[in-house]
Amino acid sequence: LDAAKRSAIALALAFDGVDGVATAVTAFPHKDSGDANGVVVLQEFGESVREGASRIAGASVEGGTPMANALLHAHQLLLEQDVTRRIVLVLGDGQPDGGPEPTRAVIRVGQHAGIEHLGVGIGVSLEHLIPASVRVDSVSDLPRLIVNLVRDALVVNEPDQVAA
Repeated sequence: LDAAKRSAIALALAFDGVDGVATAVTAFPHKDSGDANGVVVLQEFGESVREGASRIAGASVEGGTPMANALLHAHQLLLEQDVTRRIVLVLGDGQPDGGPEPTRAVIRVGQHAGIEHLGVGIGVSLEHLIPASVRVDSVSDLPRLIVNLVRDALVVNEPDQVAA
């Protein structure tokens, strides 16, 4: 979890202040989220990472990886944004609860709505769920791997506004 939190902060900081890019950070599963899916928003769209960093660093989650539910939540947040391109970046350190198929189904629905998916597996591979994924075995590898992943995704199109 610490690696995931540090990685989330590093990723959000990498995009903070980039013109035309808005980010939000959520965590799952979170018992005190107030959300039926167990998802808590740690950094809102439009909020600086510095404002959300203490919430990200202090976040605690319970066991399990309800990835399908978390993706449904992320899709909803993304679809509320008035942007030309939507990307959800899954940062996970486990395989999804309920097996891969529910998560694949949610990803297909998101893709149909125009949402792109990128994955960063911390110590695990997410490629069987999200083909555009990298596996990170050491947080020190994250900058190089994530820059390549995001660069490859962004050079396909150069939109005016991106929500991730």
